Amino acid sequence: MARSKDFPPLIVAVVLGALTFGFLHLHFVTSWQELYVNSPWPGFDQAARRGLIQPWFTNSPRSLRVTEVVLFGLAFLVGLIRGSQPWVTSLALWLGVMIPLVPVLVARSLLSNSRILTITVFGHGDIPTLALLYEAVRTGVPIVVGMLCAMILLFLWRALFGGSA
Repeated sequence: MARSKDFPPLIVAVVLGALTFGFLHLHFVTSWQELYVNSPWPGFDQAARRGLIQPWFTNSPRSLRVTEVVLFGLAFLVGLIRGSQPWVTSLALWLGVMIPLVPVLVARSLLSNSRILTITVFGHGDIPTLALLYEAVRTGVPIVVGMLCAMILLFLWRALFGGSA
């Protein structure tokens, strides 16, 4: 079976997405108390003061904004560098983010014994399906918007200055 000429860059995009997820999560874990716990979602002030809110992408408005900016910037830069097949590249980046995110969600669900809005996996353990869908959309939207902005910029560059960017 012949490999596509785009095979290595797509694998790089998946790895880049996974590394970005890992570094973002490491950032949230190491700096949660200093930067994010003081800005909880409305209504979660008391839980934040008691330390019940875990470090995660969407557990505070500030952490969500940081995640959105980082994923937007990643997709924008990869879109400018790659230039061709933007939607395939966006999907590869998104898969790179989701591949390590799913086991973390499963582990969090198993450790917290959460059974609300869950499905059973392999006869044991539960995955919070609503949380998985929420995280998929929250990570996918900035990637798509970043790639779209890169494609618009490349289109305008080519239209105004001719040639490739």
